Amino acid sequence: MNWEAVGVIVETVGTIVVLVTLIYLSMQIRLAREESQVQSTYSSVNLWANWRSHLINNPDISELIEKANEGQDLSKAEKLRISTFMDEFIFTSYASHATSQKGNPLYTRDAEVEYLVGFLEANPGLESHWERLRDYVDAWDPEFSKKIRIRRDEVD
Repeated sequence: MNWEAVGVIVETVGTIVVLVTLIYLSMQIRLAREESQVQSTYSSVNLWANWRSHLINNPDISELIEKANEGQDLSKAEKLRISTFMDEFIFTSYASHATSQKGNPLYTRDAEVEYLVGFLEANPGLESHWERLRDYVDAWDPEFSKKIRIRRDEVD
C-alpha cells in the first residue's frame, strides 16, 4: 500500500467523523431547544398558578373584586389591596408573555393578552387599575401593550 492510498483512507475516515459529529451536535441542539421550550412553558404556567392561588387562598380578594364590579365604595385599605392584586396580575401577564418563546409549539404566545383582556372584560370594576398601569406597560414592552389595546378594541 502506498502513502497516497493511506492519505485517501485517512481523509475519508476524517470526513465521516466530521459528518457524524455534525449530526450529533445538531441533534443535541434540537433537544436543548425543545427542553428550553418546555421550561419556558412551565415557567409561564407556574407564574399563572401562583397568581391564581391568591384568588383561591384569599376569598376576600374575590369579594373586593365583586364590590368593585358593583361600583361600591372601597375603603383605602381595600383600594390598596385590590390595586396591589391588579399590579401583580398585570406584572404576571407581562412576565409570562416575556418569558414565552416565539415559535414555541407548546405555548400560545398571546395567551396572556387574551387572559388579561378577558379578565378585565369580566370585571369592569378593575378597569381603572389597568388605566393606571398602562403607561408602565407601554414602557416595558410597547408590543405587548399594543396587543392588549388592539384586542380590547376588538372586544368593545
